[in-house]
Amino acid sequence: MSMHHADEVLRDIEAAAKDEFLPIVGPAEGEALERLVRERRPRRAVEIGVMVGYATVRIARNLEDGAKVVGIEISEELARRAEANLALAGLAPRADIRRGDARELVAHLDGPIDFVFIDAERGSYLGYLRKLEPKLSPGATVVASGAGAAAGRLQAYFDHVRLSGKYASEQVVLVDDSIVRGTTSKRIINLVREAGAREVHVRVGSPAIKAPCYLGVDFPTREELIAHNRTEEEVRKSITATTL
Repeated sequence: MSMHHADEVLRDIEAAAKDEFLPIVGPAEGEALERLVRERRPRRAVEIGVMVGYATVRIARNLEDGAKVVGIEISEELARRAEANLALAGLAPRADIRRGDARELVAHLDGPIDFVFIDAERGSYLGYLRKLEPKLSPGATVVASGAGAAAGRLQAYFDHVRLSGKYASEQVVLVDDSIVRGTTSKRIINLVREAGAREVHVRVGSPAIKAPCYLGVDFPTREELIAHNRTEEEVRKSITATTL
C-alpha cells in the first residue's frame, strides 16, 4: 500500500466532490477519523454510507495487517467508484464494499465489530445502531457523522446513547464546517456531555464568521454571529467546548 497514492486519491475525490456536490466528510473530519482508527486499532470496521470511498480510504489506510473495513453503499454506481478509488490507493485488500440497503444488510454482517462509522440517512442512525449492537465487541467505537447539522433528526439517537447505559463517551471530537450563531453547537455539546463525555473538543473547517451575508440570507446582522465580537477563546467558553 502506498500512502502517496492514497493521498492523491483523496485529493482527487475532494476535487470531484466540489464539482459534483458530493457530500463527503472532508479533510477535517477525515483526519479526526483517521486518528480514531489509529488509536482504536480495530480488526473489523464497518462503514454505512460509503459514497465514493473517501472515508473508506481514510479508514483502510490506517488498519493493521489482516484488518478489514466492510462498507455498505446503496448506489451501484457509487459503489463501483468507491472500489475503483480503493484500488487506485492500493487498499482494495483491506476493504469489502457491499451493495444494498444498510437497513437490511447490517443484520447479516459478521461480528465482532470493533469500529463503526455511520454517514448515511440521518433519520436511520438509531435503526442502524440497534441492529449493530449485538455484533459490537466490548469497547467498540461508534462514530456518527453529521450529528451537529442534523441534531433534530438525531434526537432519538442521542437519547438512546445517553440513556441506554450501553455507551461511554469520555472524550469526544465534534467536527463541523462552521459555527454561525453557536446555538446548535452549544446544544450538541450539552447533549454529548449528558451522554457521559468529560471532554468535548470542537474542530471547525472554516474561519470564524464575523460578517453577515449581504444578500440577507440565513444571518442578516452581525449581532447574530457568535464570532463577530468575540475572540476564539470567548467563543469556546460560550459554546462550553473543552477546546476549539
